[in-house]
Amino acid sequence: MQALVGHRFPGGSLTVAHWENVLLTDATGAPPLPDRIVHPAYLFHGPIAAAGTSLADLFALFRAESDEAIRAGGYEWTINRPLIEGETYATSGEVTHVERKVSKSLGPMDVTSFRIDLHDQAGELVGGATGAIGDDVAHRLGRKILRNAKRRQRNAGGTGQQTGRCNH
Repeated sequence: MQALVGHRFPGGSLTVAHWENVLLTDATGAPPLPDRIVHPAYLFHGPIAAAGTSLADLFALFRAESDEAIRAGGYEWTINRPLIEGETYATSGEVTHVERKVSKSLGPMDVTSFRIDLHDQAGELVGGATGAIGDDVAHRLGRKILRNAKRRQRNAGGTGQQTGRCNH
């Protein structure tokens, strides 16, 4: 997993249209901001897509084997100055850190952190987002053990099917 540190996302650009800002702002229940200012909540989903990736891509990159193994580790916005409707921002991002942590309830977990930056046309850093996604190692290892057991059973001439009974 440490090999992921420094992995760069494809990058791209972000332009928020007026109608997108209106719909998002309305969904938050807030009044529209003045002077074409984009609602800050746009920084939750906008930078990820604009950097040429998606949550599904991140899960695959971080080797999550199922939705059940993913844990949100946190997400922070940095706003050096507000985003403005219609302006285009260049996006770039990378994986910044991988750490194995142990949760009392879930056991070992790989937490992968990433950063996405937004720059204006002059190259000035306008803002961005940092996030962390945890992958439940025990879940991943459990699935690997089950796959290996099924493979051994098939190789030994078994059907690979499991049967059982639950008594309450």
